[in-house]
Amino acid sequence: MLNIPFAAINFGVYEYSSTLLNPTQIYNPFMHCIAGGVSGAAAAAVTTPLDCVKTVLQTKSLPGVNGFWSASKALYNNAGYAGFTRGLKPRVVFNVPSTAISWTAYEMAKAYLLKTGNHSSSNSDSDCACSDQGKLN
Repeated sequence: MLNIPFAAINFGVYEYSSTLLNPTQIYNPFMHCIAGGVSGAAAAAVTTPLDCVKTVLQTKSLPGVNGFWSASKALYNNAGYAGFTRGLKPRVVFNVPSTAISWTAYEMAKAYLLKTGNHSSSNSDSDCACSDQGKLN
């Protein structure tokens, strides 16, 4: 329930922020780290209400909860809109460094593999139908 929206927001915001921060798309670990942190913060913040509902479902902390909608209603009746933002700050603080490191590592591996693949004598344009894709500037 939570992983798909988190990943979708994470990927979308990362692509958008990395395009803004690094329009030339040249390998830049610092900019990849910043874009990764921003994407993790956005994904964590937007999906916090889902996490709160999930917590109610897992802990059975509110009476009469037997599904997503009943947990949402119970959470709202118990704490109002504030109930859907509980734990927002720790969630964002936890996700920023992990997504920053993950995206930076991904971009580093991608840059290394593209660099290695472009200089390999065994790879010619006729061997790979996708030889133009993903070239570093």
